[in-house]
Amino acid sequence: MTFVSAAHIHSALSELTSFAFEEGCLLLLAALAYVVATQAWQKRVVHSRPKCSGMAQKSASKPRKPESHHSNGQEQTATAPWRRKESFQNKQVNEASDLTPEEQEPANLVQAAKLIRCHGKDGSLEIATSIFSAHKHRSNSLLYNSILEACVQCKDMSLAMQYFQEAKLQGLADTVTYNTVMKGQLATGDSRSAHRLLEEMNERGLAASLVTYHKLLNAKVQAGDVRSSWQLIHEMQNAGLSPNAVTYSILLKAFVGPSHANDLARAMKLVDVMQTSMDEVLFASVAEACIRTGRLDVLSERTQQYTSKGGLQGLSAPTYGSMIKAYGQARDIEQVWVLWEEMSKRNVRPTSITLGCMVEALVMNHCCDAAWELVKSVASDENQKSLLNTVIYSTILKGLAMSKRLDQLMSLYDEMRTSGVACNTITYNTMLNAFAQCGDMTRVPQLLEDMKLSVPPVEPDIVTYSTMVKGFCAAGDVDKGLRLLHDMQGGELSPDEVMFNSLLDGCARQHRLEDAMELLDAMKKAGVAPSNYTLSIMVKLLGRARRLNQAFSMVKSVCEEHGFRANVQVYTCLIQACFHNRQMTKALALHDQVVEEGCLLDQKVYVSLVRGCLQAGAVDKAADVVRCAHHIAGHGLRQAGGLPVGVDAQCLDDVLARLGRAGESSKKLAAQVQATGGPYQTVRQPAKRFHGSDPKRFPGKIKQGSSFIRDSLAVVSAC
Repeated sequence: MTFVSAAHIHSALSELTSFAFEEGCLLLLAALAYVVATQAWQKRVVHSRPKCSGMAQKSASKPRKPESHHSNGQEQTATAPWRRKESFQNKQVNEASDLTPEEQEPANLVQAAKLIRCHGKDGSLEIATSIFSAHKHRSNSLLYNSILEACVQCKDMSLAMQYFQEAKLQGLADTVTYNTVMKGQLATGDSRSAHRLLEEMNERGLAASLVTYHKLLNAKVQAGDVRSSWQLIHEMQNAGLSPNAVTYSILLKAFVGPSHANDLARAMKLVDVMQTSMDEVLFASVAEACIRTGRLDVLSERTQQYTSKGGLQGLSAPTYGSMIKAYGQARDIEQVWVLWEEMSKRNVRPTSITLGCMVEALVMNHCCDAAWELVKSVASDENQKSLLNTVIYSTILKGLAMSKRLDQLMSLYDEMRTSGVACNTITYNTMLNAFAQCGDMTRVPQLLEDMKLSVPPVEPDIVTYSTMVKGFCAAGDVDKGLRLLHDMQGGELSPDEVMFNSLLDGCARQHRLEDAMELLDAMKKAGVAPSNYTLSIMVKLLGRARRLNQAFSMVKSVCEEHGFRANVQVYTCLIQACFHNRQMTKALALHDQVVEEGCLLDQKVYVSLVRGCLQAGAVDKAADVVRCAHHIAGHGLRQAGGLPVGVDAQCLDDVLARLGRAGESSKKLAAQVQATGGPYQTVRQPAKRFHGSDPKRFPGKIKQGSSFIRDSLAVVSAC
């Protein structure tokens, strides 16, 4: 056996060490760099993880019980919370490293997709795009959909379209991809591009879902495009998709007026053949659409069908509120009470909104006392007392103000203060407006003091000051209104056009021309642009002050300076000013000028011209104006376009009387006017908003519908 001496061992170790430094130095340095780079990458992933719901950091942030670790018989407490959070995230990052390379790739892509979406929600689009770029070489549909969602969340549609084109070129665009891009385009209001994407989906053989169509339908409804909404419903049916309750609930929102009554009837036919039964959400949508279109006969019919299927038993308070609002606007106060009592019988607890609908329905039908009694009964019930709020009380105050019942208004106000109901600015403005309309401004100082003493104090706004100025001017105390304007100019609020016009109107009533001219200058300095209403007041005032030329020049200069055209009211005031200054020829010339400018004249203009000519003793000219108003040839004035507006019966009778009723000219003029269908009434009845409540339009239906609901509710209650 050969023995190795210590010298030989030392020599071998020296040679080995020298070899390691000379030959393996690069290998050792490369291994060290790999370890450092790996740790740096893991820390970057951990610290770049955003705080959003559903991710690992939310789970890691939950408090945990301290854990005990025994080492060498000694107890050690758990690590600090931030250490536990970091170790938990590191554990998630390292979970993928325990898998095989084939298994590791999908796991990393799923994790990357979650991170991209989470950064998109947080608005960190740059980090999201960097994560996507790191995995782009092995991306799939999930990854592209995630980066598209991030771009949409961050409202960067230009970048989203770039990724969308890449996904299409690589064949990775699926239904979710198109839906995401469409959502972004609809958010920016580009519904046309979104619709083109739907057509592109069909061309590529991608089946669009109901969600896709609902997004587009909602956008078209919000834009008020009823025609395109129907076209989209047709396309949905052609694609083999059956519209459901959600579809029709969205569509019904597009019907906003009586002109959509036929659309409502068409939609109801589709609802009848719907595969699923009508739920409460759809029924509420139908009720609201019937309100807007004025088809309460349809509401009664649908209520009957819904009741027969037992649906009325499950109606919620908001749905009752919608129906109460509908019949309140239809002036069917009896049916309003039927619905309210039925809701109570079914033990459906009303909400504040439902109670507000009931109070509003009573107030708008001039039942303020009944509304007040209802509020008192609710206030006495401990279970429903919390439903009362400032809006409900303000609604009753508004009704009392409209009926000018100031004593009851103040009684209700005192009750509000006693009950601890807070009064806001709208409440005080409502009461101030009532005092202004009645010309009783003696109680205004006390209200202003109450506003200051409120906790917290109620600050007056521009409406408060405008209402007080209007009230002072209506009461004949223009000086107080002017002082209030002066005090307001030194504060934070600036006077508006309404306030200036109220003061100008007050000055016009008291013939205070100089004050009015100063107000006009102050209006200009405050940067408040005058309107046609302002011009009308000034023309009246200047006409009465015998400054006709100044009135004409003011109309011309103000219109040119502020870029608007004088309307028919301003020209009517100018014509009256001409007659007041005995300038009949100028008034008739102004008529021809206005017609030439294309301004549409109304009946009041011609009545003013006729009466002015009669006052000037020019009866033949008055007869010519009547012929011009009725489009009868032979008057010598410039004929206005459009349909004839004519004059009223009283005005025509005055002209015929001045011509002499037995005279030939009087008989001829009367026959000519009669041949045109005149004379016309001074005031024409406006069209009713809710045609469904018109018994001439729907004979027998409304009464039958209301009685049916009442009877059907009783039958269901008995069952």
